[in-house]
Amino acid sequence: AQLAELELRLLDVGVYRSVTVALAPADRMTPEGLRPVAVNLQERRPYTLEAGVSYSTTDGAGVDVRLLNFNRMGRFDTITYTFKAAEIQQRLDAELSLPHWRRPNQRLRIGAGFSGNRTDAYNDYGFGVRVDVERRFVRPIFGTIGSYLTVGATLDYVATYDKTVAVPDWQNLGIFTLLGAF
Repeated sequence: AQLAELELRLLDVGVYRSVTVALAPADRMTPEGLRPVAVNLQERRPYTLEAGVSYSTTDGAGVDVRLLNFNRMGRFDTITYTFKAAEIQQRLDAELSLPHWRRPNQRLRIGAGFSGNRTDAYNDYGFGVRVDVERRFVRPIFGTIGSYLTVGATLDYVATYDKTVAVPDWQNLGIFTLLGAF
């Protein structure tokens, strides 16, 4: 059970393509009766690029790109950059994920991003930051606590009946959210 837990913890960090954990052969037992543990790790490439195209009846045509950087800071970290451009929705986001932060089975995520929606009726722009700590108690049970701050502005086009030109109406919005989940 302890070997399986070690293997799962090493896989959870996300920087290894393959992890194998096994006891050494019985003939390598120490005089104290202990057997060494053999760990075989294969690192993955330092980055992964994902790209896709989409079409939906609500957002129209779009392009999605994600770039994941692994272990850039030498702390088994993952830095994810996300870019989405569709006819209506646009998003640019970055997130840092640190596995086993301060203790085993605990992950810290810090992120920030810009978002926008362009429609015939309004244009919505926003910026948000987030911090999230996830603690896994027993597989698959985990708890999360975090906070999110979103600041945005909406440009609403108010139609006037005597003119064909829309009148811009800016509405500003700020949202602070605390999240707790189990």
